[in-house]
Amino acid sequence: MGISIEAGQILADLANISSILSSLFNTGAKQDTAAATLANTQVLVIGMAQLQQQITAIRAQLSEIQSNEATLQSNLLYALGRPQQANQPVELPSTPPPGYGGTSAAGVWAEVNANLSTDYGELVAGTYNAIAFESNYQGYVYQDCPFFRLFGALNNSARNINAFGNPSFDLSHILATDTLLGFITRENPSFSWHANSGTPQTYYATDTVDIDFFWQTLLNDQSFLDLRDSLYAVPTAAPVWPGVSKVTLGSSTAFSGSSLAIAGPMDGCLVSITSVGQSLPYYDYPTVPSWAKLGELTFISDNGDAETFQLMGFTSALYCPRSMVSAASVEFRYKSGIVGTVTPWTRT
Repeated sequence: MGISIEAGQILADLANISSILSSLFNTGAKQDTAAATLANTQVLVIGMAQLQQQITAIRAQLSEIQSNEATLQSNLLYALGRPQQANQPVELPSTPPPGYGGTSAAGVWAEVNANLSTDYGELVAGTYNAIAFESNYQGYVYQDCPFFRLFGALNNSARNINAFGNPSFDLSHILATDTLLGFITRENPSFSWHANSGTPQTYYATDTVDIDFFWQTLLNDQSFLDLRDSLYAVPTAAPVWPGVSKVTLGSSTAFSGSSLAIAGPMDGCLVSITSVGQSLPYYDYPTVPSWAKLGELTFISDNGDAETFQLMGFTSALYCPRSMVSAASVEFRYKSGIVGTVTPWTRT
């Protein structure tokens, strides 16, 4: 029986005894018979005996609770004051438990991994040596900055690579007069770049926060110049249609009158003819007809010179300059009454 239940029972017994005592000593009790008085006295004696038993049981439970509380407090203080590794290293037992291998602490590391046929001591040492080699002698290349690699002793957990930041390298920002140092300085003004002593020349920037890492360019001076010059190289062949996904179409201009001029620059033009407006001979190809004596077009250079003309004909036709990389404009002469459009295009 719980303490709260027993306490409630004791209160009920006390109330009952109090009621009995009141009935014995009030005015009405003087007229009770001797038998009734004796009966009430017996009930009182029994109630007092039960009360004494319950008080004794409660004292025993309180004593047990106090003992348990003292034990819990002692265990808690021990746990708080002496956690494992709080003030001393963990000591391995002189004899490993069953299943851990060997007959001594050293035997645990000598246990051979069945899958790798190498003991665990060698595996741990090999892992450490790999990390030390990678962090001190190799550079890490990151996806977001592929033209740089990162060096540093990464085995120090207190070092914060995120505080250093990543350099950027956008090829579309390279100018025709750029040098490698000038370009990376303009692209990354928060980094201080320095020349390495090796040949060919590369550059590095040191972490100024933790002094633990440094970025180094994968490109050297010469390889950067080769890259820069390839971006600005002048083609030696006339342009060709690279595919609709690799061109930018300009605004379409409708045919009007008997001549037309469209300004560029452009790498070519598309001609679409829906009607010729008069009777002209034509040739029927399987999917597109070609008109004869329709007219001609010529591409004009940036110096104002016209190249050899090309005949117009197909109702859906592609034309490119034949003797220049890019045309400054294109000019047409044709039979009046033609209905259609001319659309210039440039390579993207």
